Amino acid sequence: MRSRMNLDHNPVEDSRLNTPGQVAIRSLVSALPEEEVSMAWRSSLNQQLMQIAAKKQRRKRFLWIASPIAGLSVASALAFVVMLQPFAHKPIVRPDTGIESAILADHYSSTILSDVTSAGLNSTEVSTEANVKDPEQGIWNESDVESL
Repeated sequence: MRSRMNLDHNPVEDSRLNTPGQVAIRSLVSALPEEEVSMAWRSSLNQQLMQIAAKKQRRKRFLWIASPIAGLSVASALAFVVMLQPFAHKPIVRPDTGIESAILADHYSSTILSDVTSAGLNSTEVSTEANVKDPEQGIWNESDVESL
């Protein structure tokens, strides 16, 4: 007995293909008249397929243009809300409680001192008479100006 393969590539026995139900279906299918598809029907089918393809192409073009526009409009609206703040709120001012303001003032003065002194100066070197006296009153001389 010769075996055939089905779609799953499993062998199908001929005895199962020759059952009465299979034979009846085979005879019904072979009794159907052979119809040639008319050229007019094929032509109308091709016309319909071309119309559907044209609609899909127009939709793709529209989405290709509309999706970036929609994204830009959403981003612009978000930027407007976040950056321009149409409903600007005043910051909440907390009362001076003492220790917190002292810590912040000390931090601020030490930050300024480190900016002024930079890496190579000590804080004692910064507070020389150059910071106390007016430069026009004599701490500068002609040799200092010529060295520049």
